[in-house]
Amino acid sequence: MMKTQLKKLQEESKRRSVNSLGNLYPDDIATWIEATDEETKEFVDFSKQFIACLKELGLTDQDRRLCVSGGNSILRKAIIDNFIDFRKVLSVLFDITIIENNFQTLDVYGVNEFYEKLKKIDKNSRFMGLESEINKLLSIKTYYENLQVELKNEKYKSIGVDF
Repeated sequence: MMKTQLKKLQEESKRRSVNSLGNLYPDDIATWIEATDEETKEFVDFSKQFIACLKELGLTDQDRRLCVSGGNSILRKAIIDNFIDFRKVLSVLFDITIIENNFQTLDVYGVNEFYEKLKKIDKNSRFMGLESEINKLLSIKTYYENLQVELKNEKYKSIGVDF
């Protein structure tokens, strides 16, 4: 539960300046994270500590944007580093023309773009994992793990797939 709420707070806080985050009211946070009163109190306490930490660091809006940009670069690199293996797995489980139509080139995809491509390929949610849009990176990881479980099935051993 706390992870979901943290993700919601993270998404909302990305849209705001660091200075404006210091002027939050408990009702604002409760609305953002859709929490009960008890959860809201716990979360407000956590948020106050988090904001104090950010203020101590003295991050400007530009610093914050640089941190987000750096984080996105790391995620893109992780996607690129694992893209070929992911594509091979998808090619075993789905029609190759669908895979090729969605991944014509090895472009640098962000998490959101990669997530959307996977949803187009598995439109019927055959392997589960892509249902939650709150944390798309975690959804992609879960989806890949589900694909690996499927490939361990006896029917894929005859084609030489070994995970």
